[in-house]
Amino acid sequence: MRKPKAEIAAGGNLNASSYDTLAFTLIELLVVIAVIAILASLLLPALSRAKESARTTACLNNIRQLGVAAGVYCADAGRFPAVTQWLYSQSGQGNLTSGELYPYVKSKAVYLCPVDQANPKMAGPPRDHSYAMNCMMCHAHDVTACIAPAKTVFFIEEINLSADLVGSLADPAGFPGPFSSPLTLGFRHNKRVLLLMTDSHAEKMNKAQFDAARTAPQFWYPNNLTDRSGSL
Repeated sequence: MRKPKAEIAAGGNLNASSYDTLAFTLIELLVVIAVIAILASLLLPALSRAKESARTTACLNNIRQLGVAAGVYCADAGRFPAVTQWLYSQSGQGNLTSGELYPYVKSKAVYLCPVDQANPKMAGPPRDHSYAMNCMMCHAHDVTACIAPAKTVFFIEEINLSADLVGSLADPAGFPGPFSSPLTLGFRHNKRVLLLMTDSHAEKMNKAQFDAARTAPQFWYPNNLTDRSGSL
């Protein structure tokens, strides 16, 4: 920055006309720009991580709310919501408000992960949910029917879920049947998927952890029944 010529006039007063115009030099401007760029490079990743953490927390709250709603529904109805009607009623496919859990959550936003990166061009009605219920819960109408509720998945994040019965259920991989669909997990949170277990605690797993956990029979099956004979 250019400095003024401080000339002292008669009587000890500064002569205003002796000042040069104050201005930044090009080098000084470049230094300021470089400093701002360095600060931005340091702050933006931190802000991005904070934003992702907030979204993960919101998704965790969503899946926990579904578990709480299922527990309250069970207290009222004497059983967990039906695997075929927890999301939509049989006559209201694609309408979240028709599902058995909606009166307990009272918000469509609870069904959708805030960082859901599912394909928006997928055919059919617009995507409205990010979570699926374990289809094998048809064998356990309440938590007392589960051998190891802390190890059995209840709700799980998936991607590209269709607005119909198939899109509301998660099957063990390769399980044949009319409701089977490919298990497409939603590893949306730093390459981790959120799961709610039947005892209502939530877990976050990467692919290796999920592949290891799913090998245990009780991960999918709440008890010794492993077919589709349970009441839907």
